[in-house]
Amino acid sequence: MRSNYLQIKEFVDFAIKYDFKRISFGFIHGTHVPPEENIFNPIDNKAIEFLRWQMPLIEESCKKYNINLDCYFSSFLINKKSDPINANPIQQNKNNGLICRLPWINLTIDAIRGGNVYPECLCSKSIGNIMDEDLIEIWNSESMQEYRKKILEDRYQEICSKDCFRVV
Repeated sequence: MRSNYLQIKEFVDFAIKYDFKRISFGFIHGTHVPPEENIFNPIDNKAIEFLRWQMPLIEESCKKYNINLDCYFSSFLINKKSDPINANPIQQNKNNGLICRLPWINLTIDAIRGGNVYPECLCSKSIGNIMDEDLIEIWNSESMQEYRKKILEDRYQEICSKDCFRVV
């Protein structure tokens, strides 16, 4: 977010202090987020340059403290002379379809949406609700299997958020 990208290192310091095991940096989205906060649409070159400089330092700190780091906007930070910081979990396949690994590795519980569970926070279709089901039930549910199957069959348009398409 435009209002806090300069404090990105402080998120890591917080994670170290409270012994977090994973940090995920992603895109802001949703109707509750003011569009002027989005540094990726349109691209804010000053913010991108700052993040290009800061993310390798963050990556080093995370390695030192055994914190797994996900950076979903790393494709925006690619410097033509260097490699991306972290592989984007949302990539194009050879047929230009979406390949998203998240339904095999991730669950997001959204308190704002009443405890609904999604493979990732950008996902548009809930796969369950933490108030009604165990996480293991949700992980193995028909809805989660549907997400996985549709992605593998290149039918992701039926279930994925349009926000996912713009990060590819």
